[in-house]
Amino acid sequence: MNAVPRAHPTAPGSPRLAADDAAAGDGVVFGATRLYLSGLCGRDVGVESLRAGSATGHGAEAPTRSPFGAAPLPARPVLLPSRLLLPAAFGEGDAETDLQRAAASHAYAHLRYSRCGRPAGSLKPIALALVSAIEDARVEALAIREYPGLRRLFLPFLRAAACQRDLSFASLVARLQCALLDDDHVDDHFWIHKGHDLFRKASDDLHDVEAFHQTGLMLANDLGQMRVRFSPQEYVVQPGYRDDNSFLWTYPQSTTPPPASMELSVAAARPPDAPRQTKPPQEPPTGPDEVAAAVLVQRYREWSHRIERYREDWCTVLDHPAEPAPGGRPQGGALARVPAAARIRAHVRNAAVHRSQRLRRQWEGEEIDLNAAIDADVARRGGEAPDPRVFLRPGRRRHRYAWLLLVDLSESTRAMVPGLHATVLDLEKQAALTLAAAVSGTGDRFALHGFCSDTRERVHYRRLVDFCGDLGEDSVGAVQAAAPRWSTRLGAALRHATGLVAAEEADRRVIIVLTDGAPSDVDVFDDRYLVEDARMAVREAARREVACRGITIDAAADGVMRTIFGHRGYRIVENPAALPVQLSHLFARLSAS
Repeated sequence: MNAVPRAHPTAPGSPRLAADDAAAGDGVVFGATRLYLSGLCGRDVGVESLRAGSATGHGAEAPTRSPFGAAPLPARPVLLPSRLLLPAAFGEGDAETDLQRAAASHAYAHLRYSRCGRPAGSLKPIALALVSAIEDARVEALAIREYPGLRRLFLPFLRAAACQRDLSFASLVARLQCALLDDDHVDDHFWIHKGHDLFRKASDDLHDVEAFHQTGLMLANDLGQMRVRFSPQEYVVQPGYRDDNSFLWTYPQSTTPPPASMELSVAAARPPDAPRQTKPPQEPPTGPDEVAAAVLVQRYREWSHRIERYREDWCTVLDHPAEPAPGGRPQGGALARVPAAARIRAHVRNAAVHRSQRLRRQWEGEEIDLNAAIDADVARRGGEAPDPRVFLRPGRRRHRYAWLLLVDLSESTRAMVPGLHATVLDLEKQAALTLAAAVSGTGDRFALHGFCSDTRERVHYRRLVDFCGDLGEDSVGAVQAAAPRWSTRLGAALRHATGLVAAEEADRRVIIVLTDGAPSDVDVFDDRYLVEDARMAVREAARREVACRGITIDAAADGVMRTIFGHRGYRIVENPAALPVQLSHLFARLSAS
């Protein structure tokens, strides 16, 4: 890096320099590295050897504890507002190495562009790790913009740290760090791609610290949903020239150190532009006690197209009762749209197929109904008045149907529909309630259930309206209370729904899946995996004489829907506002089949 040092008299943390200098120790000086760093910063910045207990003599300037746990960690530089402490492994004396120069350059980037001592607050260790990693990349990008030669200094260390290609937390973060600063780095992991895209989007203004803070929170949230394990006391900042990030944070003295191992969970992170959500009256179960509160916990197998066999007892379905509508009575709903429901009901009745059959227990006919005659004789001998309807005659009767409308309640249904002041889930609810009102009173059995998934261990299945013949106000309220959450593991939900509808007494049984796109879940990285599993679930339902049909508003999901439901088993609704009408037409066509 052939760059002339520039003076920056207002470096971050300058009000604290006097106290820091007064607490200086007698550590070994890295002479050449000190001159290099002082030249970059335009002021004297000490570079000393980090020895056991050296940091503790700096009073308030030393971190109260490690950001990621109190256990001994492999040595990393420690940055203070006027001093850089380098581990002895970096080499002492005046001979400057690339490792020392990289550490000094990274320290300069923090002193120049970072805010020192930001309160850690309630951030969890995983959030601190990811936000700090993004901040490291941000300040290095700014330093490279100022001194382009720094890129050649940083890249060998970044590439060496990214060589390990496993799915551990440390490996993923190291690979992400390399991808953010190395334009030639190639990594096919979806999380790395997402982090790279978010960083590039925020890079329009590298001085917007809050934007990069939110990027770190979102990436930490994704790792939590992927169930990547994080051990705070084993995590070491990579690559080795970077400091331990204690410069960035201050920690409450009373804070209890985090446990040695935990699953990632970042409550503070939320998708961009998503509205803040208050806790619903009945949060879906996430722990053992809450899981036990579910009506039914049942395990199902899942098909793997790669090994071409089932994984037995692979998915856990949590069957929940319907949630009550907030505030008591529902607002609006299908019962307020009687004209539309009446038209659909009339259409269904006109299209209904009636089959020939022998009508039993008739007043007159050409044959005797043997069962009715026996019942009449038993009643007469018992001293009761017999039922005179003991004849059989030919007639016609409409098929009795059992309908189950399965609604996608995943987080993606929270998206707003362009041109409408409604979300995708709002349209799904409107369509479902309109159809339910149309079926109400026809004699068919009807149920409206919803589903979402939080990995294979928690497929949440909600009976919004259970099998009934009529739709009441309480049922409407239960549908309106449904909230979007998590992902879309369709296969497990279909298998559970198949078992429920197969138990109903009916001539024909149908499941209609109302979704906004392709199946997905955070623990699945193969785009075909859940699609193929859902296809097998539809075939399994057909073997149990349960027909499955799909309807979606995602025009790009045509191939996926055809794979799952077959060539004539699905419908694409290009105009989301027409979803209620299109769903009703599909229902009428199925009734006429």
